[in-house]
Amino acid sequence: MDCIKRVPFLELKEVHASPLEADASSHFHLLDVIFINAHLPYIKGLDWIASKSTCPAFILLSDDIKDAAPAFDNDALDFLSSMEFNRFYKAALKIKKVKSQSNNALQAESIFIKSDNRINKVFFDDILYVEAQNNYINIITKKKKYTSLMKLKDAEKVLPKDLFIRIQKSFIVNINCVQAIEGNAVVINDSLFNISRPLKKQVIASITQGSLV
Repeated sequence: MDCIKRVPFLELKEVHASPLEADASSHFHLLDVIFINAHLPYIKGLDWIASKSTCPAFILLSDDIKDAAPAFDNDALDFLSSMEFNRFYKAALKIKKVKSQSNNALQAESIFIKSDNRINKVFFDDILYVEAQNNYINIITKKKKYTSLMKLKDAEKVLPKDLFIRIQKSFIVNINCVQAIEGNAVVINDSLFNISRPLKKQVIASITQGSLV
């Protein structure tokens, strides 16, 4: 925590004693990055990360260098074996770079998608949802479907977090296109898309944005 306080562009938002406590936070999915210990009671840090269908970028903390390779295999932003400030600051600069890229995505209104031997310009507002299909994704817009060679987790990184949310392992939806929440599903164009049980609380919070009465 002391290292975080010394870096002017970092702000500590939440501290949790366990992953289960973090799961109970309705704002957890809005964090830019999390620091998580590799070895925790009841569940290992990487096992918890792997169990989640969506998670902020993370930095793994461990005094065992053998944990570094599995961390990066699970798309860790960085790995810290100590909290020496010089090394911590390098990790902080990576966080700053990721945040800057995220802000650029928020400022953009569209994305370019490779599909059917074309590079197609697609506006974020026109995307209804994105569906995983093995190593491909289907991007369903108001007028057309695009199929692109990309994993869903990579698509999630380039879509604006304030507009899109993952509702289960295979689907990301446009919050503004959700017509209703019915039971354990969202309704888009009168079709139902199931919400995974662990994500239901955060999905409802993101879609209603405090306007639920």
